[in-house]
Amino acid sequence: MDDNRQKEIAAQLLDIIPIFKNKFMKPIGEMVHGGLKPSEFFVLMLLCENKSFTMTELANKLEISKTNLTPMVDKLIEGDYIHRFRDERDKRVIRVEISSRGKDLIDKHKDVFERIISEKLKILSSKDLNDLSEIIEKFHNIVLKL
Repeated sequence: MDDNRQKEIAAQLLDIIPIFKNKFMKPIGEMVHGGLKPSEFFVLMLLCENKSFTMTELANKLEISKTNLTPMVDKLIEGDYIHRFRDERDKRVIRVEISSRGKDLIDKHKDVFERIISEKLKILSSKDLNDLSEIIEKFHNIVLKL
């Protein structure tokens, strides 16, 4: 693929990000409870999908420095949403995992998230819903290759 086509696709992706954020993520972010910021809630979601992360792995996943991650992790530990522990194989390594309270919070909000998104999708025709479903599936498969 030529450079111009890649730049066009990059511009299209950059155009859709704020639209997606305003239509879906902003309403969801506004309803996060427990005094958590959306970024802290995202940490919980990542930990819910995986058993545990080292601090370095988590910082890399979030694409932030460990220095910026530490206050988030400390706040989540303070709220009993996650636990910090030493790796059994290498005691120098610090790992974090979601607690039962954190998992409960994610589970509780997942239903609400789905309801918010479902409400927004109600205005679409059956054809639009089918097209969107196919596009999302293709997009998902392609993004996994990156």
